Amino acid sequence: MVPKGNPAGKQAMTAIASMQQPEGQVKNCSVRWATARPIQRPRRLVPADLKGIDPGSPANAAVQAKIDADWYEKNYSKARQEFLDMIAS
Repeated sequence: MVPKGNPAGKQAMTAIASMQQPEGQVKNCSVRWATARPIQRPRRLVPADLKGIDPGSPANAAVQAKIDADWYEKNYSKARQEFLDMIAS
């Protein structure tokens, strides 16, 4: 996110765009960082020895917990309050 009116807004958007390039995502994978856009990264760019640690690979994606944005939209306030109550107790 780039705040409106940020004096470095243009440079920030350029940086964000460069971080989403497929080649850079593969480099991130090589140092065991999760990739920002695994679905849009061409699988052919991921070296065979890194596919086992690629969070976007079909085998790894199949066992990941998925975020349900619709659930969060409907239940965020209640879930947040329950969480705060739990950690405060």
